Amino acid sequence: MIKNNIKIALTVVVAFVAVFAGGYANAADLNFTANTVVTISSHNYTIMNGSKATTMEITPTTLVVTVPTGYTFTLVSYDGYSLANGGVIPQSCSANTNTITIVGGPVTVTPNASSTVCTVSGAGGSPSGGSSSSSSSTAVADTTPPTGTSIVIAGGAVTTSTTAVTLTLAATGATQMMVANDAAFTGGAFETYATSKSWTLTTGNGVKTVYAKFRDAAGNVSVAVSDTITHSSGATVTTPVVTTPVTTTPVVTTPTLSLPYANPTTAAEIAANRTALISYIVTLLQSRQTTTTVSGIPAGFQFTTVLKQGMTSNDVKYLQIFLNSDSATSIGNAGRETTYFGAMTKAAVGKFQIKYGLAGASNAGYGQVGPITRAKLNSLIGL
Repeated sequence: MIKNNIKIALTVVVAFVAVFAGGYANAADLNFTANTVVTISSHNYTIMNGSKATTMEITPTTLVVTVPTGYTFTLVSYDGYSLANGGVIPQSCSANTNTITIVGGPVTVTPNASSTVCTVSGAGGSPSGGSSSSSSSTAVADTTPPTGTSIVIAGGAVTTSTTAVTLTLAATGATQMMVANDAAFTGGAFETYATSKSWTLTTGNGVKTVYAKFRDAAGNVSVAVSDTITHSSGATVTTPVVTTPVTTTPVVTTPTLSLPYANPTTAAEIAANRTALISYIVTLLQSRQTTTTVSGIPAGFQFTTVLKQGMTSNDVKYLQIFLNSDSATSIGNAGRETTYFGAMTKAAVGKFQIKYGLAGASNAGYGQVGPITRAKLNSLIGL
């Protein structure tokens, strides 16, 4: 067996069984003369009789194989699971069986039991090659790339005096990521997805941009996202300045209640006193009115449209500025707000809704600015 990762089926015999370090074997050790079952991510897959490999490595989530010239390596999922490989090798669906045949390499296969490529109605196929009656196959391929993607350099710092920084990354549904210092991703290669990565900026002073894109188990790649930071040798790292609300409270001058009649007896006197009392109450309320303004939001600005994840507009930037003005709802990019409504903006809107009792995490409108949330935002900026 190979590092306890390759399991030999009870009904088959493999001509060569090798134990080796690091999960690799030479071609002589990997000449499969019978169907061989391997377990990846707790699910079984079959290497078919006649397959041959120069090197092979099986990890908890992937199988990496190189095939010698003139030979093939066939991997099968009898459950119809996806055998994603970055689109290098086409997947062949027959009944409820999914097959890929590899020539050359190295090829990384990332099986995904949550993505069923082949389905069947009626009797299905089996590892022994039994026939299927009244069966049909339907491709249900995953074509949606990772969502909620983002990258932040040095925790959102504006400047840095060193080229060694830490990146914070996010992507929903990603299994791999690629990071580069240029938009063309020159020399880049996909690696296992992680939420944090040490990175080196390009040399020289000036604005530096780091790019990232993400790939899921089915091989779907997201659009690239980026973040910037200014590098200046010897400069002191400048962290974003959190903008705090500025509340202006007018000087309170309590008006004096003066009624025309101390002891009204007629309807006209009572009406005159009532008019004076109403005027007094209005003046009193106006004297105690407060307004809140946030630096960076234009005077008189008002939120008028629905805002949700994936949108891009100036309203989104003003939304981020407002959310960053309160530590309880801060996005974390104060001073570096953007016009893009991403996953972090959605999370901050959710915090705002919970703080003011507008919506909970289970509500359909959670994380987006609808009519109720918009009205609350406008009331807080004095509209």
